[in-house]
Amino acid sequence: KIAINNLNVGYIKLKADKNGDLVKAVLTLMGDNNNVNVKGDYQISNGNIDAVANINNIDLAPFEIFVKSLAENITGNINGRISIKGTTDAPRVNGVIEMKKVSAKLVDLGTQYTIQYGALQISETSISPAIMLVDSAKNQATLTGDIEHHLFQDFKFDLDLKAENFTFLNSVKNPKALFYGKLIANANATIKGDLDLPIIKVNVKTMPETNFTVQLVSNDAILNQENYIVFVNDFENYSKKSIDSIAKLNYKIPNTIDLTVN
Repeated sequence: KIAINNLNVGYIKLKADKNGDLVKAVLTLMGDNNNVNVKGDYQISNGNIDAVANINNIDLAPFEIFVKSLAENITGNINGRISIKGTTDAPRVNGVIEMKKVSAKLVDLGTQYTIQYGALQISETSISPAIMLVDSAKNQATLTGDIEHHLFQDFKFDLDLKAENFTFLNSVKNPKALFYGKLIANANATIKGDLDLPIIKVNVKTMPETNFTVQLVSNDAILNQENYIVFVNDFENYSKKSIDSIAKLNYKIPNTIDLTVN
């Protein structure tokens, strides 16, 4: 029986038979609100795979320990069905993962979110999320679109986020944090580009309850290649290469910054 952080996950059983270079395997996880069955064939000589995973239910609570620095108070379940064919070098993955009232508090944001409905459609070339998120006040945000991929590499984004009167931040004052406070807003955002240069366009209208602070961690703070935001006017006249060349520069924040917010 498997337990994680004193929370039971269930009993796991693996059965495998080999006939020549063909391996047939069955993996099951049963008990404690978990029910998973995986059956598959593997051809040793050519690496061919033909497998199906039926995820009838997985309770997410025991897995909080693995992401506790990012999220806490995790509850909810996932289910779905995934098929894997092709070879180990070029697997063809298709299926769907559904989330049932998955809830968690994001540590850095101080906000508790619940996925009222969520699904990830997975194909050989894309991952398509359809997620409805609610905050603690039951206000909604939706994430839809596609993430193209090639064998789960070279990801390209085409996502839309819409939110109304949504709590994006609810954190207490922290002298070491880059930002803190309460941020409630209507938002329309698109996320395009790739992992090397994601392009995020956001139209935001803050609500009267917003009280949001951005602060310098220190006068010697430096933005480096791993931590930057590039602001560009007249975006359409810049190529991806020219923007990326700007982003790779190092900037030192001056001791005095004049900031005007309209």
